[in-house]
Amino acid sequence: MYQEKINFILESYPILNSEIFYNSLTKWAIAAVIFIFVYAVLKIFKNILLARLKKIATKTKNEFDDVIINGLDAIHWPFNLFIAVYVSQYVLYVSEKIQTILYYILIVTVSYYLIRVAQATVDVFIKKLMVQKDKEGQEMMKLISTVIKIGLWAIAIMLILSNLGYNITSLMAGFGIGGIVIAFAIQKIASDLFSSLSIYFDKPFSPGDFVAIGEDKGTVKSIGMRTTRITSLQGEELVIPNSEIVSARVQNFGKMEKRRVAFNIGVTYDTPKKKLEAIPAIIKTIIKAQKKTEFDRCYFKDFGDSALGFDIVYYVDSGEYEDYLKVQQAINLAIVAEFESKGIEMAFPTQTIHLVK
Repeated sequence: MYQEKINFILESYPILNSEIFYNSLTKWAIAAVIFIFVYAVLKIFKNILLARLKKIATKTKNEFDDVIINGLDAIHWPFNLFIAVYVSQYVLYVSEKIQTILYYILIVTVSYYLIRVAQATVDVFIKKLMVQKDKEGQEMMKLISTVIKIGLWAIAIMLILSNLGYNITSLMAGFGIGGIVIAFAIQKIASDLFSSLSIYFDKPFSPGDFVAIGEDKGTVKSIGMRTTRITSLQGEELVIPNSEIVSARVQNFGKMEKRRVAFNIGVTYDTPKKKLEAIPAIIKTIIKAQKKTEFDRCYFKDFGDSALGFDIVYYVDSGEYEDYLKVQQAINLAIVAEFESKGIEMAFPTQTIHLVK
């Protein structure tokens, strides 16, 4: 019955049987209807779903809705347009060559927008992490994001080429040779970049820490993509490549919770035994009188060339170098004052010559 109606319409309007590129106007009309329908459905689906998710996102704290919103935002009208074209062409007579071209364009289009969605997903998580990071951490997150995106595009290109009929194994071999050449050309830069990632995740030091890297000492100013900047004790700025830092021995004084201090004092050989016995108690009292100190030991250690030596060890409950200097100065002045009041004489390098007649 429907076929009879269609035949009647075609007989009544002969123009509908006219052919354009081997397809009648009727088929072109049907293809146009399918195209408009598919395009409209995709457009409406995106807009409605996106609008609802945005409403939900304002009420939730999870990241899942943010990922979907960003993913939908990454899909634009070219995607809808080509999908509509690809679906509508099935009602038309299309040569095998054109079908192959459309298939290839479909693969490229779908792959491109899948990567866009993946990139949008990465951006959501990176932005969440960047909020909790300092300036150096944010720069590192950007680097990580870039590396991930490059990896995604590399995988996408390989998959596209594989679907287009290219031998991936041969391509990988070719890329391998080219990659070796490129790797040699950018070896130093790549080494510094990956070293910065190593420093960021391993965290051997942070900005503000006083460190010793090899023969260089200073306060860490900033940690960059390729270099770390340190302000030395003399005031100049040292720029050290990250690759050198990773392979060097690093002493981080900024991580110290307490500082161990060991020093020696010497008194003259003519100091009486009673005064020698009193010195450890004097030193202990002086050290304990200081704030942020913890006494460890004080012993009559040895008979030196020109002095009777005492070994002293104590701890400063602070990792700050300035705190150590203040405490040591106070202890030194107190020792001098106490020794003067007790009549104990500090030794200095001397030699006594005995002449026998």
